[in-house]
Amino acid sequence: MDETNLNVNQEANLEAQEQEAKKATEGQAGQNDQGQDKEGKTFSQEDVTAIVEARLARERAKMEKEAEKKVASAKKEAERLAKLSEEERQKEEDQAKDKALAEAKAELARVYLERDTVNRLSEEKIPTDFKDFLMGADAEATNENIKAFKPVFESMVQREVEERLKGKTPKRASQAGKPDVWAGLKDKYKKG
Repeated sequence: MDETNLNVNQEANLEAQEQEAKKATEGQAGQNDQGQDKEGKTFSQEDVTAIVEARLARERAKMEKEAEKKVASAKKEAERLAKLSEEERQKEEDQAKDKALAEAKAELARVYLERDTVNRLSEEKIPTDFKDFLMGADAEATNENIKAFKPVFESMVQREVEERLKGKTPKRASQAGKPDVWAGLKDKYKKG
């Protein structure tokens, strides 16, 4: 009951701080509108501080509520387990351990699958950046994804290479604009 009253008081304080910050902001904005050509709002350091403090207080209260919910949930679970018989409690603990073990095995399998996917992509000369897109639920699905992706990837690479290599046909080399160096030397020695 005390926690509920405390939460209500905190929320009331937060709302009051937010309203004060809004009033200060609106007052400052009203003064700016009268004194300036509506270029934009300018805030004094006090206004910015009030806004930031109000925001921090909201976030702090939100985090406190979440922490309180977690604590309450843990207390309820502890009370529920305390009410169970020894056999039921042991069964619950075994189920929790089995669940944690299954999650660990699944994570380990995912890590192995990711490593195998990277190796397979390297063998196929496909960038490993595609691993997240090609990794399936298991190794077989991943291999099928890679087999389907490889021809598409290779054709796209080939198309891009051809596009980049494609160029304009070189113009005829016309010597009319540029004098021949040998002819110039030949003419020089004939004259002299």
